[in-house]
Amino acid sequence: AHSINMAMLDSLGFFEQIKDSLKIIHQTGNKDFEEISRGYKKYGMDATVMPFVDDMVSLYQSADLLVCRAGATSLAEITAMGKASILVPFPSAANDHQMKNALKLKETGAAEIVPDKDLSGKLLSEIIIRFFRNPKKIEEMENRSVKLGNNRAAEKIVDICTDLVLGEEGKNA
Repeated sequence: AHSINMAMLDSLGFFEQIKDSLKIIHQTGNKDFEEISRGYKKYGMDATVMPFVDDMVSLYQSADLLVCRAGATSLAEITAMGKASILVPFPSAANDHQMKNALKLKETGAAEIVPDKDLSGKLLSEIIIRFFRNPKKIEEMENRSVKLGNNRAAEKIVDICTDLVLGEEGKNA
């Protein structure tokens, strides 16, 4: 998301005191890749910058805190992996569904929300630094996040499809 990319780029100057302790993995998309890569180099930040990620599971496993949009698939992945997150709902999503998705995680203490209209490098850095200085808060958010996840979702879909194809008799076969 361009606005998240630009806010992250603008946040880099605020990390001076903790930059040697931060490890950032940033998926940019093609459009912002070069500019974001240059920004991390300019500030001497330890960052892996990629236009796209093929192995999202490994990326999530290595992350302590995620900053992302609040689409249904993203939130399903976040909660299945039990990750703490800063959610920036896409403001033009149909029926404001991303904000509704994000609110569910915020209400349970699994995420923090930053509306896109409020997103800035200063605000984003303040939130990240607050979490960096309070790892117990991240752990609490992770515990709440994993409780929202459905690790059996794929299995359940297969069961439903089997029932539809084979009918109730198929369950006993």
